[in-house]
Amino acid sequence: MKRRIVILLLIFSVIILGGCAKEQVDLGDLQMDDRIVKDSVKGWMVYTNPAYRYELRLPKSWDFEDSGEDGKTLKLFSDKDKENLAIAIYCYSNWQENYSLQDFYKNQEQNLFESDYEKEDVTLAGKSGVRFKGVQKDEKTYDLIALEANDRIIEIELREFIEESKIVLNSLYFYGN
Repeated sequence: MKRRIVILLLIFSVIILGGCAKEQVDLGDLQMDDRIVKDSVKGWMVYTNPAYRYELRLPKSWDFEDSGEDGKTLKLFSDKDKENLAIAIYCYSNWQENYSLQDFYKNQEQNLFESDYEKEDVTLAGKSGVRFKGVQKDEKTYDLIALEANDRIIEIELREFIEESKIVLNSLYFYGN
C-alpha cells in the first residue's frame, strides 16, 4: 500500500514539475491578432531604442541588456538571472548603402540567402523580411528574422521558442524615419 502511494506521489510530482517548465511553442506563423497582443502586454515593461527608432514590450519577469546609446544590440532574457537568452536584436544602419536584404547578406561573413536554411517571407511590425529557420552559430540553433526597416536593417535572433517570445515580437513597433 505504501509503495503504491509513493509511486503515485512520484508520478504526481513529475506531472506538476513538468507543467512548471517553460513550454516550447511552435511559433510557426509569427503573426498574432492585435487585440490578443494588446491584452497580453498589459502591465509589461516598455523598452525604447531611440537610436534605431523602435519599441517593444517585455514581461516584468524578463530582463534585458543593451549596448547603450548606440542602440546596436539588445538581448532579452526570459528571467532576471540572465540565464535564458530569449531574443537578441542587432541593428545596422542602412541609410548610405540602401541595401536590400540580399545585398546586405552578400557582404556578411555568412550569406544566409545562399545557405540551405529554410526561408520564409515574413512581415513584422509592418516591415517586410525573411525568417531563416534553424540557423546555427556558436553551437546554438535559432531562427533569425531579418527585416528591412527603411534606413536600417534589423536582425532578430529568436533563441527561446516560448509564447512570451511571440508576444514580444508582435509588440514590436517602428517609429519615425
